[in-house]
Amino acid sequence: MITDLTQLIQYPVGFYAVQPNVFEVSKPDFLSVYSQESGLPLGEQLYTAKGSQSVGIGTYQSWQFQIDPDSKGGFANKSALLITYDDGMNGTYYRVRPSSIYTSAPMFTFSDRKGQSSSSSSASR
Repeated sequence: MITDLTQLIQYPVGFYAVQPNVFEVSKPDFLSVYSQESGLPLGEQLYTAKGSQSVGIGTYQSWQFQIDPDSKGGFANKSALLITYDDGMNGTYYRVRPSSIYTSAPMFTFSDRKGQSSSSSSASR
């Protein structure tokens, strides 16, 4: 589950660890990047010090969380709260920021519209 800090907006997501070359070895025709924070390749930027606290999200989620890459300071200053486990009494929470926003990506289900199934998020963990 990914949610904003107020936990008012919540989305079920699949959380996937990726290799640094994840998009270099896949077919580039399926990759559509809405915005990215760094000039590094998309997979590699998750393996920097700042990237270890980051995730890639879909454009629909970025619009719902009001993450605007063109705003002052960019989208890197916004953070979402990623809930990885919650049994109702105890939860493990990680505060993360978006490193890139995808419209589509090979092997993942990023989207620019609300879907019936869960979306993906990528991270270096």
